[in-house]
Amino acid sequence: MSPTPLDFSSIRVLVVGDIMLDRYYFGDTQRISPEAPVPVVKVNKLEDKPGGAGNVALNIAALGAKVEIISVVGEDAAADVLRKELEALEVKASFVVESSCSTIIKQRILSQNQQLLRLDFEEVPPNTVKNKILIAYQKSLPHADVVILSDYAK
Repeated sequence: MSPTPLDFSSIRVLVVGDIMLDRYYFGDTQRISPEAPVPVVKVNKLEDKPGGAGNVALNIAALGAKVEIISVVGEDAAADVLRKELEALEVKASFVVESSCSTIIKQRILSQNQQLLRLDFEEVPPNTVKNKILIAYQKSLPHADVVILSDYAK
């Protein structure tokens, strides 16, 4: 007899932490650059995924729980992509939008199943954002059964 799967559908989870846009460029490498001894990747696929606390939220949502995420993002296209990706999988994105900084982006370049390079774009948000996060947290806390703090030191 196989075990009965757990039912998470009535559990409300609040994830608070550092979200980032994980951007993957996939392509083929067939030559070395004439400018420097590095491979040239002909990109044939781009994939964007929520990373950091966003990945935690998506994993919990995949179990069937109701998930809300609170995180700091910039007022930019990367935040729009994250919101769209999360909400497509029924994760409520309660972003604290900070116009003085950009959303964290981690770009990876891969070829033949090998990561060749990672580029990190991140800024430290101003200290004033802490109070905004606390206000969002206090607003959402009464609606949560579980809180997960997902700290990536960002």
